[in-house]
Amino acid sequence: MKLFAIIASIVFSIIGAKLLVEDFLMIDKALGVQIGLKKFCEKKMRYPDAEEFSVLFPNIKKKDHWYYWISKDLSRATFQYPMTFPLPSAPGKTKLSEFIPIIYANAVVNPCKF
Repeated sequence: MKLFAIIASIVFSIIGAKLLVEDFLMIDKALGVQIGLKKFCEKKMRYPDAEEFSVLFPNIKKKDHWYYWISKDLSRATFQYPMTFPLPSAPGKTKLSEFIPIIYANAVVNPCKF
């Protein structure tokens, strides 16, 4: 029984470490998107539309549970990305995700703040 507990704790530790590394990589990608949006806003004085967003960030796909919402007049935008753990260093506000199988999602609202 002790051997099972040891093996189970090792397996859960490895899985937890893997998920934590994935979250840190996701934070890095989210910071890149936030910086990219700020640079776009400085040049054009508006947010990119959906097509411009997909050109700016070709590695971000909806199938990876990333979402980008833009107002009709391109003056407000939000992007949301998935997280496994609610890490305080992640940009945006953490909330429980409504998109299964993602547990948490961070949403960055109006990263340019005109």
